[in-house]
Amino acid sequence: MQRGWDRMTSMLGSDLRPAFREVFAPWWHEQIARVYGTEGSHLLGHWKPLSENYREWKEKNFGPMPILQLTGRMRKAMTGITSSGAYVTMSRQSMEIGVNGIPYIRAHQYGVPKHKLPARPHFGIKKEWMRTLDGRMRVWLKKHELEFEGKR
Repeated sequence: MQRGWDRMTSMLGSDLRPAFREVFAPWWHEQIARVYGTEGSHLLGHWKPLSENYREWKEKNFGPMPILQLTGRMRKAMTGITSSGAYVTMSRQSMEIGVNGIPYIRAHQYGVPKHKLPARPHFGIKKEWMRTLDGRMRVWLKKHELEFEGKR
């Protein structure tokens, strides 16, 4: 991974925003979408099931919905489908992806034992994800190598 990063920084100089925008942000949103689609299995293992009472209430009031999805607002923000609460901030050397205005995200990520809400992690990084990212970065670098040759 470091070799690819070094190659990218030598090509792009001090402005990494093109790679952040075209490689990192879409890759991140794709990983989080897979976490939601597998109810956590893509990250750390399947999320704990809903309590029977809550599952019945949820189904009665919202229909059959996956775990961590009631209205879909949090999933859409986390996966970049909507800009409602989601943000991607980039500078020349850094990128931050996050969600504002959805206060229950933290409770679901880490759990709230006193309310019997188990942790259901929906964001994080796995080693094998980094291999995927490294491969995408290499493809992107190869594609843009000639374009950046003239900028050195």
